[in-house]
Amino acid sequence: MTTQMSQHLTGVLKPLSEATVKLLSEDKRIQRTDRIKIGIKERSVHSDIRHFTIVAYGQWDPNDTLLQVVQNGWPLDRADAPTPSIHAQMRWFMRIPGATISQNGRYALAPVSDITVLICLAVFGRDRITFETDEARMEFWTKFGGFLRNQKASELQAQFKVNKVVPDECPTGNPAVPPMPHQRVAAQCIHLCDKYALYMEMRTGKSYAQVMAFDKASEEHPNALNIIICPKNVRSNWVSEINKYTTKKVNIVVLRRFKIHRIKLLLEAFEHRKEYDYTVVLTSYETYVNTAAQICAFSWYYGVLDEGHYIKASHRPRFKNVIRLRSQCQKRTILTGSPIVQGVFDLYTQFEWLDESYSGFSSRDEFKRFYGVWKPGRYRDILVGMQNLPLLQERLARAAFLMSMAEALPSLPPITNKILEAEMTKTQAKVYNDLAERLCAEIESDLADEEKKKTCTVNNILTRLLRLAQVTSGYVALDGEIDIDTGEVLSREIDRFDPNPKLEVLVDYLKERPQGSKTIVWACFVQNIKTIAARLELEGIKCVTFYGGTSERDREAAVYAFNNDPSTTVFVGNQSAGGVGINLAGRCPDELGNKRTQCDAVVYYSQGWSSAVRVQSAARPRDKNCDWSVEVVDILVLDSIDDEILNRVLDKIQHARDVQDIRGILKKIASLKVTVGDE
Repeated sequence: MTTQMSQHLTGVLKPLSEATVKLLSEDKRIQRTDRIKIGIKERSVHSDIRHFTIVAYGQWDPNDTLLQVVQNGWPLDRADAPTPSIHAQMRWFMRIPGATISQNGRYALAPVSDITVLICLAVFGRDRITFETDEARMEFWTKFGGFLRNQKASELQAQFKVNKVVPDECPTGNPAVPPMPHQRVAAQCIHLCDKYALYMEMRTGKSYAQVMAFDKASEEHPNALNIIICPKNVRSNWVSEINKYTTKKVNIVVLRRFKIHRIKLLLEAFEHRKEYDYTVVLTSYETYVNTAAQICAFSWYYGVLDEGHYIKASHRPRFKNVIRLRSQCQKRTILTGSPIVQGVFDLYTQFEWLDESYSGFSSRDEFKRFYGVWKPGRYRDILVGMQNLPLLQERLARAAFLMSMAEALPSLPPITNKILEAEMTKTQAKVYNDLAERLCAEIESDLADEEKKKTCTVNNILTRLLRLAQVTSGYVALDGEIDIDTGEVLSREIDRFDPNPKLEVLVDYLKERPQGSKTIVWACFVQNIKTIAARLELEGIKCVTFYGGTSERDREAAVYAFNNDPSTTVFVGNQSAGGVGINLAGRCPDELGNKRTQCDAVVYYSQGWSSAVRVQSAARPRDKNCDWSVEVVDILVLDSIDDEILNRVLDKIQHARDVQDIRGILKKIASLKVTVGDE
């Protein structure tokens, strides 16, 4: 490497990339007499973010001899403190991501993050940093200690992935259900850190790792209260998995029903906590938002976000309410198999849940400017590329345990992909072309209007374009709106096309399926699900349905029938509602009890823009016991919006995999050994 990392961090930090070495190099323009004093700027009415304040000052170096003083032209009267250099006052801190000068120009403002701490140490070292208050000193060294703990976790992950080492201190789990080696290491990483992420693909055992961390923590902190926030259809799964994997006496409380009932459950959980090794409170994201004030009144040991990509939008109430809980949790973890959905900027909110300014920045805009390359556009800045990704990958290596299904289950048969073509009728094509022309004109007009442009977001545009996907799927909704998350259509009138080419292609495919095979059919729109179910009933193909409007009881019945009734061969659902957290392997004996059924095909009849939903829903039939290959089928109208959606979703999936590919960094961690002294 052409640049040398600061000697102040020697033995503390491993230089994993040229970008890190450059960021944490010494600054030759800093004088020996330069010092900095660090304080805390608390939240105000104008900002809800805390900052470090950094003020430069001068002080004689006690090691300077009288000869050095004279040679450097300094005053002989050493009682007068020297003036700090201009570089120390105004320039060096600009290498800190998100750092700025205060409005009065008297001090620098920097995010309260471990990145800020490391850069300060790299430039000045411990001996030339002082603190305005004990709070500032505690915050500074707490961030540094947190970094060291996360670095230890990265070493455990690296040694496991590179050398297959599982240390003896890793939890052993429940002997009746032995964990896989990577689950033991992941659990130990959670236990070591106050903030940690499990970015593990579906079916690799995130929940078991978290349960082992709960069990181990209860030995040091008995009777603790823990909270898990998850999608509502995953709550029952958490209940069964905690009961299956724990070796402790656990009180599991699920917050449901009316608000007054939920508050009563919270109070009872607190009152009876000492009767159990630990307590786990389960709540959905929607329920949490409606009960946030009451939940945040309690102190929690672990705060866990399951399917943490649900908080990717920093401006949404879901994220703002979740952040309120952060300071009430002694430890915070986030679990998801799809941390990057739209792009790397999704990581900002997830990092911020783990700790304030853990992203390294004080705002999402600063995060986007640092990692994105932008150029001015006609209506707004346009993302044209990415930068500084090695720094982000290093952050991932220290902040998260990453595990793909191929790594965890190398013997798992592969997924194969297939496209079935459908050709629109002349009537469909005319409606499609007219609608496309009208939508393009409307969107251009809105973007040109200064008032409408403020509310014309990317998601808003993508939602409107889904109208075209309605047409290719067999119907058109007039004067209605689409919920981009659930596929619900709020419409006064629905006009179905008959014949419907996509539906005919689907029925032909299902009729050709071999005996004993089961199929999942995902459709973005509820109208599709109802149409498909009605047609399959006419064809004598038994199916169940699952979408946003399905009651919880009916959801459980649908999943049970698909997995246990050999005659129920098709599961028709909305991938946003049913694509997360449920097992749809369809594995059961046939009616004669001598042949096993299994779900070995996933069909996308219509699809939305979310890459996370695609990845999660495609993996529903697969678990560690899956010994058959799964075929993923897309039914497309070529040269239409269907093509555009699929290509963009697959591109986002590949981009996410590229960013999360930290094998090179882990190999360096495994090959370098650092000895760290007292914090």
